[in-house]
Amino acid sequence: MSLTYIVVTLCWKYSDTCPVGYQGPGGLHLESKYFNCTGGAARALDILVFGTNHIYKYNSVKKIYHNSLDHDPEGLLGFLTSIVLTFFGLQAGKIFVIYKSDKHKIIHWLGWAILTRKLTCNQMFDHSFNLQSFIVQFFCSVTHFCVNTF
Repeated sequence: MSLTYIVVTLCWKYSDTCPVGYQGPGGLHLESKYFNCTGGAARALDILVFGTNHIYKYNSVKKIYHNSLDHDPEGLLGFLTSIVLTFFGLQAGKIFVIYKSDKHKIIHWLGWAILTRKLTCNQMFDHSFNLQSFIVQFFCSVTHFCVNTF
């Protein structure tokens, strides 16, 4: 499922004016370079499948970045990132149950922390970083910080 998210988000050329892989809020983000690209491929897919009448219209991204496009962060692709976050939680729980030694638990949790940090840092500075964008980097970042607080 994550592969579906990544392929659609990072490979689909959904617009002539928006770059492939853009997941940002549009509007004033990046000096208005991609003003009408709010939500990227996720928004385009939601409109293609559900139409504009079924898109969430009251998100805070519009107020912050002064854009006019609606974006539903919990649309078709948004639920896939929730599944990824649930998977990370499942892994943390499995480590807790399977490994009896605190040393082994910490080693495995640190392994996951390093992996999620690597995924986060690869593209952290390319995107607006907030929950309403529901991008994989946000969830990897949350997972990284949660694992490190143990």
